[in-house]
Amino acid sequence: MRQIFVIRHTINCSTEDSLRQRLTFLRLFSHFAALWCLTLLFSLVTPLSAAEINLTLNQRSVQNQVTVEVINQSRIALPIQAVEVILDGRHYLDDRTITLTPGGQYQHQFTIDYPTLPGSYPQQVKLRYQNEGQWLTLSDVGFYHFQRQALLNEAATIEADRLQQEGKVTIRASQPAQWQLIYPDELALIQQQPETGSSYLRNPLHGINANYTLFAIQNRVVDGVHYSAVVRGKLSTTAQNNYPRGYLNSPTLILLLLISLTLFVYLSGREERHSHWAAYFARLALATFAYLFLKNGPELFTWLAQQSIRFAFIDPLYPLFTLFRDHLLSSHYRYFFRYFVDAYWLCIALIYPIYHYRSGFRGDLRDDKYSAALQQLITPWRQGLRGRKPAPGTLLPPVKLGLLILAVKLFFLPFLASWVINNVIHQWNLSQNLTWDFHTLNAYLLALFILTDTAIFAVGYAFESERCGSKLRSVEPTLFGWIVCLWCYPPFNQFSFTPFDVDLFPIFIHPPGWTEPYILAAITLCWGIFVWASVALGFKASNLTNRGIVSSGPYRYCRHPAYSAKVTAWLIEGIFLGKFFIGILIAFAVIYFLRGWTEERHLSADPDFLAYKKEVRYRIIPGIF
Repeated sequence: MRQIFVIRHTINCSTEDSLRQRLTFLRLFSHFAALWCLTLLFSLVTPLSAAEINLTLNQRSVQNQVTVEVINQSRIALPIQAVEVILDGRHYLDDRTITLTPGGQYQHQFTIDYPTLPGSYPQQVKLRYQNEGQWLTLSDVGFYHFQRQALLNEAATIEADRLQQEGKVTIRASQPAQWQLIYPDELALIQQQPETGSSYLRNPLHGINANYTLFAIQNRVVDGVHYSAVVRGKLSTTAQNNYPRGYLNSPTLILLLLISLTLFVYLSGREERHSHWAAYFARLALATFAYLFLKNGPELFTWLAQQSIRFAFIDPLYPLFTLFRDHLLSSHYRYFFRYFVDAYWLCIALIYPIYHYRSGFRGDLRDDKYSAALQQLITPWRQGLRGRKPAPGTLLPPVKLGLLILAVKLFFLPFLASWVINNVIHQWNLSQNLTWDFHTLNAYLLALFILTDTAIFAVGYAFESERCGSKLRSVEPTLFGWIVCLWCYPPFNQFSFTPFDVDLFPIFIHPPGWTEPYILAAITLCWGIFVWASVALGFKASNLTNRGIVSSGPYRYCRHPAYSAKVTAWLIEGIFLGKFFIGILIAFAVIYFLRGWTEERHLSADPDFLAYKKEVRYRIIPGIF
């Protein structure tokens, strides 16, 4: 979510220019201070959502003693209800309810009965914990070897749909009926087809996204020896989103759209002194249409998907329709509809006229990008009503600019607004258990960086002001530039990096334990540089656009400091923490290099950028490249 270079690059500023820059900085600082105060106020009145949980479950066996260890790496305290061991059909339960503090550990030793036959047995450990009033399960399955090791040489894989309400899990094996699926207790089994290895599960959870490890086990007795096999798979559940999609209903929005369109058409044909009101109603009409589209988008894409099944010539588009339908129904839009969209629409309807009258557009509406775009959109409809056939033509620059800006805002603003609100809630959750130890403070600081970055970009997408120096000059004109940018954002990033997530060769170096604080500090420093770049961008922050060239902050040293910092952080996590394989790290580096290259190609049409490029020669690494 990043466009580079803000604040116009100037050389040899006069005293007047310097004073103007200082006033601009003070104005920028005051806006961010107000935004931060509103954010804190919002955090006090917003109901909390499910917290981010990071638990580690370990088990080890020595003779008839099984030790289970639970480590809470979350930043909140967790209620633990029960720990259970299942071995050879017997259940061993520790049902003491405890609260595991952040960074805390819990250990329990079970004394088990020896199995009846020698060999290897699946040993299942289950942990039940609470997250925002809902009980969840964390499981692990290992082997218990009694007298001898006896493992089956059987190959199998587990394939699982992303589960929102219902989904399928399939065990791929030569004889799937011989495998038993181990799934979390909170998920309900709807139907099972052993002959195909398919199990249909229902997700009853609300407001929680979870990543589970699934297991499939096989047991067989041969010549008095117990043989077993275990395979692992992954299952992700998506929070069910039964939230209201805004408080203005569709008939009301349609009526408001018709009224604003009528007033725009009427005023655009009047004298030039009414042009600022025509431009205002153009913006109101476009905002209302965007609200209506996002509100009813899932039904539209559902209908398109159904039509693609009926008609073969659009059948290849079925996956695309379902992708956008699921995206619009996802949690990325929950807070946007619940807290943001109505307030934003009301600001445009009630407050924007005052601002627009004082500093808005005056002149030929064909030079106003939003008015020109709306005029282009309704012209075929108006010609059709008059019985004329719409004549194809080349889009004028203001029309093309207006349509592209609408596409940028329609795509990025909704989930950036949701991310900001979600990050505020996450920051509040961290604050409730804030302690003065390194790991807690580091996590708090990192979350604060991400919150600051998303807030800056959300403001950049939501508002455009010539006074703040954030007026949009141009939008990325090429399809390739759009592809490499959208590659990194939902819904496309659900699959865009998956083919590259492969372990080509080992890079994890297993550093000594004492180095962990230094590694985490280095990662946080990278994200600090990342958010420093966002602060330097200020109100001009947005993707795929040019709002003016920036040479302040980290942009004094290289032209893409945010991308450099982000990729460096991921490299450290992959090499020293083992979070990423080399394949996906290469993909990260390539895609962000391409993003920088396409952005520079776009910005090269601006003389200010060419001057900045001569001043700052290094693209990625200061002094090197």
